[in-house]
Amino acid sequence: SGTQIGPYVIRKILARGGMADVYVADDTLLGRAAALKIIHPGGLPGGLESSGRYEREVRAASSVSHPNVAHIYGAGEYEGAKYIAMEFVEGTSLRELLKKGKLSYARALSIGTQIAKALSAAHKLGIVHRDIKPENILSRDDGLIKVLDFGLAKLLNRGSQNQSSEV
Repeated sequence: SGTQIGPYVIRKILARGGMADVYVADDTLLGRAAALKIIHPGGLPGGLESSGRYEREVRAASSVSHPNVAHIYGAGEYEGAKYIAMEFVEGTSLRELLKKGKLSYARALSIGTQIAKALSAAHKLGIVHRDIKPENILSRDDGLIKVLDFGLAKLLNRGSQNQSSEV
């Protein structure tokens, strides 16, 4: 808490993972909350952080502009670790919603439709998410669904849907 990374001041940790930790931070430049994903050095498969694939992943994820996709604000490096700054979404993961009990048909349909719209927007840009799971789906209190974490995304070559390059 209190550590400054670029214009972001860390408030608290949100989640720890094998490849990265995610914090809620205050964006001192724009006056808004942000989620700051700090990638563990050596934590990305295939040397992603040093091969240029990290930059392609950030560009791919930030190119998706859709209400159901968490927006990427920026990226950078801090003390040798890469980070991605993104929209902070206050909400409940789909995993937590399911733990509370069955969803109504209408709610399940709404969630599924919003996820499909988010993925469709990405696919139209040649981006395949590849890590859809309940932890990467957040539901805000108003029912809006946000798809997070394009960290394992694959960018398809636009010339041929059969060829692809990893992002």
